[in-house]
This record gives sequence, structure tokens and C-alpha cells, in this order.
Amino acid sequence: MSIRKNHRSIVALSAVVLSALFMAGTLPALALAQAQVPVPAKPAASATTPADKPPAAVTPANKPPVATAPAAAPPATAAPANAAAAPSAAAPADSPPASVTAPTSAVNAPGGPDKNAVLSRWAAKHLVMLYRKETDNAPQRLEPLVQTSTMALEQQFLNKQYQVLQASPEALQAMDQGPGVVVTFAPDAGLSMIYSVYGDVRPQPGVQVGIAEVRIEARVFVGATLLASEQGRGQVQTRTDPATREYGERRGFEIAAQSAATDLVTRIDDRLRRLTPQQVEQMILGDTSTATSFVLVKPPAPAAAVPAPSGPPAAQPPPVSQPAAPVQAAGKRWLLSVGVPKRRDSTARPLEGVAYDTRHVRDALRGFGFSEGSTIELFGESATVAALRNSLTQLASSVGPQDTVVMYMSGHGTQLNFSRTGLTMPVLYDSSSTNLFDFDQIMRLFAQIPAKERIMIVDTCFSGGAATGLNTVSIGGSGASMGRSGGAPDLVLMMRNVKDATGSIAVMSAATAEETAMDLGAPRGGLFTEGLVRGLIDTRGEWPLENLYRDYVWAHVTRICAQIRAQGDTCKQNPVLGYQGAGNVIRFAGP
Repeated sequence: MSIRKNHRSIVALSAVVLSALFMAGTLPALALAQAQVPVPAKPAASATTPADKPPAAVTPANKPPVATAPAAAPPATAAPANAAAAPSAAAPADSPPASVTAPTSAVNAPGGPDKNAVLSRWAAKHLVMLYRKETDNAPQRLEPLVQTSTMALEQQFLNKQYQVLQASPEALQAMDQGPGVVVTFAPDAGLSMIYSVYGDVRPQPGVQVGIAEVRIEARVFVGATLLASEQGRGQVQTRTDPATREYGERRGFEIAAQSAATDLVTRIDDRLRRLTPQQVEQMILGDTSTATSFVLVKPPAPAAAVPAPSGPPAAQPPPVSQPAAPVQAAGKRWLLSVGVPKRRDSTARPLEGVAYDTRHVRDALRGFGFSEGSTIELFGESATVAALRNSLTQLASSVGPQDTVVMYMSGHGTQLNFSRTGLTMPVLYDSSSTNLFDFDQIMRLFAQIPAKERIMIVDTCFSGGAATGLNTVSIGGSGASMGRSGGAPDLVLMMRNVKDATGSIAVMSAATAEETAMDLGAPRGGLFTEGLVRGLIDTRGEWPLENLYRDYVWAHVTRICAQIRAQGDTCKQNPVLGYQGAGNVIRFAGP
């Protein structure tokens, strides 16, 4: 028997033993301080998002960086449209730069959580509890009824040897927004519970007696998987005569809360004990298979800081001019352009750069065979959930096997509620809590388009939750804290359900899932799109996508961010490129 096989057997046996100990309730709990009711935290300092205010002084990138753009690439205005631009010497087209194969789960990925550590925390019965005011008639977190119920829940869980992990004060304060906060689960998230409390006293006819009832409703998650929606109830008879009403109701709620907590915890514990080790591992870790052809391109080394310019130069838009003659390609070339400056019901300031982004991309691609007749444009009020879904369906029935499809999106993005951190959605014109279209669903439809080449370009992470009025709380292995996602999609998570798709697919995002992308306003648009358009024009669309990403998009964004940081402002944005098949060598101008 091989060493690797022995190792797998030992790990499997350990998981079985840990689960058995968990179900038997014999694992010792760590020493905990007596459970305390969360206290109000000082309001978190608000931060102005990049989209709210363009940098005071940003060097306009009217030309590609001298250090990163190849000398052989002539300016767009000097070279004829049909002249070929040489790819970077450091990354020739026939020898793509080094890339890394991406697993379909962040667990055990470089920098990700350790699988055994995650399962060990599960076996130790770690639990994250978060209160959320779900309806208008539900009490606030700091009201006596919720405090009493929270203490009762914690005590019941402690009695069953669970270890209750406390959330950060900022996370508790964010949860006070109720449905206005987005809850996500980090890759190392284990057992968690989101609960709400309701209480009332029902008078009995003819007597000064009432029934005090407390109801605790909870959603229980294992990893990012919803295990159950449970409810615990407690009732007690109490006096309602004026002399003792206040004391009677308060004491009645205390007793009813204890009964409701006991009922709820018993139901949850029974559910958890019935899980098999295999079910636990699947729910926490998800799909850990690495049998996928999706590849994340490894970006170059970070750009060095550039001295700040002496004064703010005049901002100029990218040199988006029509190439002299369209390039003829073997198949038809399609463009689906989606731009959403703001959501219909949002009070946030519209993104000024979105209109420029969509126009610059459309004009740059028009000379590469993406004609007006093969372009679908959804902008502003027309960019609805139904319109985007219908457009993707229309392309699936119209596109041929030799065609190329480009989908470009510009606007806001936000986290998907009760999902893995990094599962995000674009904020479309009519997006709401009941009308969502996330990137996972979008990619499923996009991958069904029977084209030879498919490119999705995502610039939908401006300002993250701040722009949409939503805060994000992330549940992880050590508790709950304020989330850091800016709304950009996690490309690995987005591609996990289309790993068997045929043909070549490439996805380029303006930033990683933990970052926000900059909108430079009118007339420049998004920083990411500015670098993309400049690269398309300078290379006349003839460079392979991976070279374009490295030498133009990534280089431009990181160079400008370094200048902004040198001025004392914040800018952390690293574009991401992933692909499947030959997606990294797709050329916008065709073969």
C-alpha cells in the first residue's frame, strides 16, 4: 500500500472518530468566559469609497507605460489598422507566461484554510451566533427581550459543550441593519446560526392573566450550506393587572425565553448529530476536486511606487478612435455590453464613468468586426435582470460554432447574501432582494453560448457595498467580522459549475474579490477599462489576451495605483485573468 493511500486512510479515519466524538458530546469544551450580552459598539468610521471621489491628482495614461509596453508596438495613431503589433518579448504568443491551475475550492489552496483545521474546529463544536432583526416588529438587539434570549441560547449551547464564538463589535452593529446587511461565509466557516426573536403577551378574556410567549427563529448553516430553518417556542402564564404588569411581563419573557432557547437548541443539536462525516465534509468544504482546466494567470511582480506628479494634469479620455478598416475574421463577432450607472431605487450618486466605459469599449471593438448589427447594448433603465437573461438566451440561439462573443459589464457589484465570500452579483437597474442575477447564474448561461471563443470582461466592483447601501458581514472560523469584498467576482468560484464547458472561455475582472475598483469619472471612466481600451488600440487587437492583460491592463492599473498611494491616498486594485481551453490566446481582432 502506498504512503499516499495510507495517508488518505488515516485522514478518513480521523474524520470518522472526530464526528463520532462530536455526536456523543464527549469532546471537552475550551474554557470560556461567562457569556455576555453584546454591548453597543462605537459607530465605525465611515470611509469615502474610490467611486465617490476621484483622486486629486492622477497622471492620465494617454500612452502605455514605457517600462511595460513593448517598444515594437507603435502608437495607435501612427500605424495603419492592418499592421501587426509584436507581442511582448517577455511573453511571446507561442509561449504564454507562467500560469497556475486553480482548484474549485479555496480550501487547501495557497493561502487558503487548512482542511484538517476546519474539520477540527467542527469537531470542537465551534459556533458563531448572530442576531438579525428580520422584520419591522422584531425587537432591536439591545432590547431586554433579545438580551435575555441571547443569554439563554448561549447557556443552552454551552451546556451541550458547544463553544460560542463572539462576533466583532463592528459586525454586531452592522447586523442591526437587519435585511440591509449581506452575510457571507469565508472558506473556513464552520457552524453558524442567524436568529431573530419575537415576543408578545396575549391577554386572557375575563381575567387579569395573560400568556407571555417568546419565539426564536433561526437559520443554521454548516459552511455556506443551509442545514435547517428551526423555531423554538416558550410560553408562560403571567399577571396583567396594572400593579404587577411590568414585572410580570418581564419575568414572563425571561422564563419563556429559557423554554424557547431549550426547545431550539435541542432541535438544532438533534439535526447536527444525524449528519454523517461525509455530509459534514461536503457541506463545509464543498467541491474540493481539482479536476478542472480553469487557469488563473499569475500576474507580474507588483509595480514600484512612482513619485507623485507636481500638479494635477488635465484628465484626458482614452484615444478611442475608429481604426481605418475593419479586420475580417473567420466567424462572426458579437458584443453584449451592459452598463448600469445606478440601481433604480438607489439614493447613491450615479457612476459617471460607466457611460464612457461602455462607449470606449464599443468603439474600440467596432473596428475588429464587432459591428452594430451584432452588438446588444443594455444601458441604464434597459439593463434589467430580465433583459440580461434574455440577451444571453438570444445569443445562445444565434451564435455559430466559429463565432467570438465578448460580454462587457460596467457598474456596481455586491456580495450575494448567505453565500460563499466571493460569490457576487452585478447591480442591475431593477436588482432587489427578490430579483437577483448573480455571476454564478450569468456564467452558466454565458458558457452555454456555442461560440468558439467567449470573453467576459467585468468592471462591476466600484465601491462595493457602500454604493448599494449594503454592508457585508463575513462568518469565518474565528467568528464574524466586517467583510472586505468590493463586489468583484471570485473567478474560481464563478467557474466551478462550468468546468466541463467546451471551447475557449476567458474572464477578466477589474479587481480581486477582496478589492474595489476605481471609477475615475468623466471622461476617463474606470481605471481598469481605461487600460484595456488603450491596449486594444495600441496593439490593434492582435495581441493574445494574456499578453494584453499583463503588459497593458495589469501594468496600467497597478502603475496608477502606485501614483495614488504616493500621494497618500488609498488604492489597492489588481486585475485578474482566468481562462479555460485556449482562452488566454484569444485575439480581439481574430486569428
